[in-house]
Amino acid sequence: MRIMTEVGTEVRRLTATENKDTTAFFSPDDKQIAFASDGDGSSEIYVIDSDGRNSQRLTRSPGRKRTAVWSPDGRSILFSAEEGGRSEIYTVNTDGSAYLLLTADRK
Repeated sequence: MRIMTEVGTEVRRLTATENKDTTAFFSPDDKQIAFASDGDGSSEIYVIDSDGRNSQRLTRSPGRKRTAVWSPDGRSILFSAEEGGRSEIYTVNTDGSAYLLLTADRK
């Protein structure tokens, strides 16, 4: 994953691998970035400091995770997960605790 300055004069690499890192969003205070990545062999949700340090995996479950967005207070991350043709919405605290299913696809 790469980051660009506001004026577009500098591009910096944040992650050290060529994994598929997607749906990156800055935290409300701009200090961290939440994103989905297939870096550990499955699509999971991560946070990383905006300077590229302290990457942390927040989820460890089956299914493809995507669209990680921050809560307005910056304490949790909302994301979607797809498994077996079903999509659900979850939330997880930024320390990886309180993993909670918010929807229940009843197909």
